[in-house]
Amino acid sequence: MVTAKCSPRSLAFRATACLFLGVVLLCFNATIGHAGTIVSASCPCGYSKTLPLFGGRRNFKTACMFPALDKAKHDIALYNVFEYPDTENSPGPPGLISYASPNLMPEHPSEAVAFWRIQSLGKTLTLYQGGYVCPRCEKRTMTFRTVGFWD
Repeated sequence: MVTAKCSPRSLAFRATACLFLGVVLLCFNATIGHAGTIVSASCPCGYSKTLPLFGGRRNFKTACMFPALDKAKHDIALYNVFEYPDTENSPGPPGLISYASPNLMPEHPSEAVAFWRIQSLGKTLTLYQGGYVCPRCEKRTMTFRTVGFWD
């Protein structure tokens, strides 16, 4: 039987490499987990609002918060897509119109700012960068941008 001897320096290198690989794998797993997206909505008319979208690691199976237009309040509200899942064919919650609705989607979608895949409903919600109807001025000049993540 042949056994290889490792020098203390070689063992230290291997231990450091394993530790580094472990940290990388932990960080990678954290980034592929379910975490919500924080977006900022803004319009040249002066309207702006920050919104925590989708769901976090603890509630992603029961909560998927998505923006909707509240015409009565001239504001954006969040609603849970799991409670009103058919946003493409219905207006969403009472008094609100989902920004996933064809009536509010940009006429020419630009870059996607945020998306959330809901396997149980067989759909993906996408929020694009610009061209949305503003709740204040009602023009298609509102934009969204990612400003962070929440969990």
